[in-house]
Amino acid sequence: MHDSVLYESSDPRQQANALKLVAELCEKKGLQYICAINSDDIADPDFAAIFPKKKLDKYIARELDDDSSGRNKFLGMHYPVMPLLPVDAENGDESV
Repeated sequence: MHDSVLYESSDPRQQANALKLVAELCEKKGLQYICAINSDDIADPDFAAIFPKKKLDKYIARELDDDSSGRNKFLGMHYPVMPLLPVDAENGDESV
């Protein structure tokens, strides 16, 4: 499972290519991939040129929003944004 944070710093073309590849791999292997991605990202013309919304819709099981009732939140819960921990480049460990 991936949150939109994974994709937010990527170019829309990279996002589309990544999701398209994941969709193809999941279909071949019979797997399920869960991710949250912002609707404005998939509406981007560069994204749509690679992975059009019409084809992407086949994979959308649930659309979530910021509704305060929790009705359209993943598992009905709010998940706080967790800061990424810096990684020590020398040994690959996460800094504390």
